[in-house]
Amino acid sequence: MPSKVQFGIKNLHYAVMQSDGSYNAPVAVNGTVSINLTPVGEMEPFYADNVLYYQSIGNQGYSGDIEIARVPDAMYTDVFGVSTDGNGIQTEDATAEPKPVALMFEIDGDVAKRCYVLYNVTLGRPPVNSSTINESKTPQTVSISLTAAPLASGVVLAKTGDNTFDSVKDLWYTLVYENGNIIGVKKGTVGAGSFTVQTSLSQGDTAYYKINDTLPTIGEEYSDLVGWTSVTVAVGGGIMGTGDEGDTLGIITTDANGMVNAIGEIVL
Repeated sequence: MPSKVQFGIKNLHYAVMQSDGSYNAPVAVNGTVSINLTPVGEMEPFYADNVLYYQSIGNQGYSGDIEIARVPDAMYTDVFGVSTDGNGIQTEDATAEPKPVALMFEIDGDVAKRCYVLYNVTLGRPPVNSSTINESKTPQTVSISLTAAPLASGVVLAKTGDNTFDSVKDLWYTLVYENGNIIGVKKGTVGAGSFTVQTSLSQGDTAYYKINDTLPTIGEEYSDLVGWTSVTVAVGGGIMGTGDEGDTLGIITTDANGMVNAIGEIVL
C-alpha cells in the first residue's frame, strides 16, 4: 500500500564530491530539525494559433536551507575547509571554497521511509549565532543555505519509492546511490542448506555471492577477493546458492574491467 503522508526528517548525511565526480563515504550529521527545498527553473510558454500551444519547464535543481542543532567539527573541516592546528584550534580561511557534496536524508511515511540523495549540493557558510539564557533554555539551531545543481548527466535527485527493496534502504547511507550500485535483494526460500532470493538484477547477468563476510567497496578489484561464488541470474532476478537461515548473504557484480560496481546484502 502506498504511503499517504510524510512525517519527520532524520538521518542527514553528507558525502564530499571529489574532482573526478566520485564521493567520499557518507558522514552522519546528528540533530536535523528541517530541510526546505524550492525547485529552481523557469516556465517558457510558446504561443501559436492564438493559444498557449506548448509550455516547457526548466529544471535547474533546488535552492533552500537545512536547519540542524549544530555543525559538527568534521563538517567544518570536510566541507568548509576549516583547518585545525596542534592545539585543536579551528581556523577559517577566507580563500577556501566550500566543497560540493551529496546530501542524503530520510523522511518517514505512514508505510515506508523515503530515502533521498541530492547529488551536487553547495552549502553556504554556517552563521554564528546565540542568545542569552532567560527563564527557559531554548536550544539554538543553525540554518545553512544550500543550492542543488544538476550533474553533467542532468541528474539532480534520487529517492526510494513504494516498491524499493528494503535491502537498498538498509545500505543507503554506506555509499552514494548512483548507476544502480546498490543491488536490491528479497528473501525467497531457505532450507536444507540452500537458498533462493530475488534481486534487482536482470536475467543473464553474472553475479557473485558469499555468506557471512564483509561487502567489498565499489571500485575494488574482484581478483583481490577470495571465496566468492559466481552465479548466473535467473528469470525475475533469481539467484540460488548454498546457505542457511540466519546467514548474511552478500551479492556483488563487476564491470568490464573486473571492478566491483554494485553491492547488495540481506539476512536469509
